[in-house]
Amino acid sequence: RNMDFKGAVLVLTLPPRAENDQVRVLTEAEIVTQQSRAVFAAEVLCSMADVGKQQPKNKNDQPESFEFDLTQTDVLNFLAVTLVQVPQAEEIVGHCLRKLASNQQHLPILLEAAIGDILESYFKTVKYEKPVKKELLETWKRSTRALAHTADCLSQFVKYEYPCQVDEKVMFSVFEKASDAKLLAEMTRLFFWMCRHCEDIFDFVLRCAPINTGSANSSTKAKLEKSVDILADMWNGRCLKVFSLCEAVDKNPELGKEGSEYHKVVCHDPSTGELLSPEEVEARRRHEGR
Repeated sequence: RNMDFKGAVLVLTLPPRAENDQVRVLTEAEIVTQQSRAVFAAEVLCSMADVGKQQPKNKNDQPESFEFDLTQTDVLNFLAVTLVQVPQAEEIVGHCLRKLASNQQHLPILLEAAIGDILESYFKTVKYEKPVKKELLETWKRSTRALAHTADCLSQFVKYEYPCQVDEKVMFSVFEKASDAKLLAEMTRLFFWMCRHCEDIFDFVLRCAPINTGSANSSTKAKLEKSVDILADMWNGRCLKVFSLCEAVDKNPELGKEGSEYHKVVCHDPSTGELLSPEEVEARRRHEGR
């Protein structure tokens, strides 16, 4: 039964207890083990969210969906705690919540379990600016992907007009400073739905002006110009670059094949994850004597 399997997955994440069945302080080795188990459990739950969604060739082979079990309180509590306390699992947890939030019927259940509050808080804490130190890049990539999933979840709440408090300044700070294309795409989707449902678009864009606009008494014109400039710079400086990459692959599909040298360089700089345009790729190749 689904419930048995889901319960077995969650049991794996329970901390060890003392002989008298009391919770005790874990050793460093036990903490690492618990975190690994939490990551594994999150991966399993995320995979379970896909079961029953694909149309089988034979209707009789349609597997039973796990969606009901994944929206139970114990699962949602686990996902909420893991998102906050286990950094190694933040991307996979965000992805799992995104899958659940894609079903409109799940949104009130997620809100009742305080998932909306957890996502709102998480939204404010992620470090999305690309670090200088290479050893921090993997953590940065994982966090930006998790933030992208979070933005998608929040956009679902906003789209269907459920209560949701999104920090507009964080959203525009991402537009201004982030370089990850997936993150920018999901933030743009969130911005779109917030614009659709706001009462006054002028006032909304005004509130989006980042904190560093100047003094608290900055003029309305200065704040509005700042917000508009950020959107224009994002479009001209990063979005058009991605479109250029897509057009290049559309014209020559061979360029987009997995494993090709062009694919590896165009999609990202291996050391930074930064997107490169075709012109930048050719310039780099000439510089490296290829």
